[in-house]
Amino acid sequence: VIMSSSFAAPDRVLLLGATVHAALALACVCLLFAVEATPILGEHPAQKPLRFGLSIAIFLGTLAWIVPSLDLPAPWQRVLAALLAGSMLVESIPIAVQAARGTRSHFHTSTPFDAAMWQVMVVAAVVATLTFVATALVATARPLLGARGDALDPLLALAVRVGLWLLPVGAAIGFA
Repeated sequence: VIMSSSFAAPDRVLLLGATVHAALALACVCLLFAVEATPILGEHPAQKPLRFGLSIAIFLGTLAWIVPSLDLPAPWQRVLAALLAGSMLVESIPIAVQAARGTRSHFHTSTPFDAAMWQVMVVAAVVATLTFVATALVATARPLLGARGDALDPLLALAVRVGLWLLPVGAAIGFA
C-alpha cells in the first residue's frame, strides 16, 4: 500500500532484470529436486545460482521502485537502471555457467576459462557496486520524489536512504 501510493511507477528494465533472476531461482529450485549432481564444496550445484538469483531478484525489484523516485532526469535514471540490471546479469551468467559445469564460480582461477569467468564476475560486481553507491549518494543528496513529483514522506525517505547505505556495507564485507 505504501509503495503503490507513494512511489512512482517502477522502472521496467529493473523489473525485467528482477524477473529474469526470479526465473533463474525457480529453475534452480526445480533442478535441486530433479537432478542428482556431484556436490560443489558440499552443496548441490544449483544452490549458489539459486541464492544469487533470489537475492538479485529482490535487489533489482526493490530498485525498480527506488530509481524512479530519484530526483534525476529520466535519461540518467535509465542509465542507472541499465547499469544495475546489466551488471547483475553479467555477474549471474558465470555463476550459472560454472554451476552447470560442476565447478566453483568464486575465486576459481585454475584454468584460463575459470579465471576469465571469475574476472567477469569481479568486474560486474565492481560496476554494480559503484553504480549502487552513486544511486545511494543521489538518494541522500537530493529529495526522493513520490508518484506525483512531490517529496516522499520524510520517514519513508529516511528508511529508503538507510536501506540503500546498508548494501555497500555488505558489499565491502563480501569483497573482504
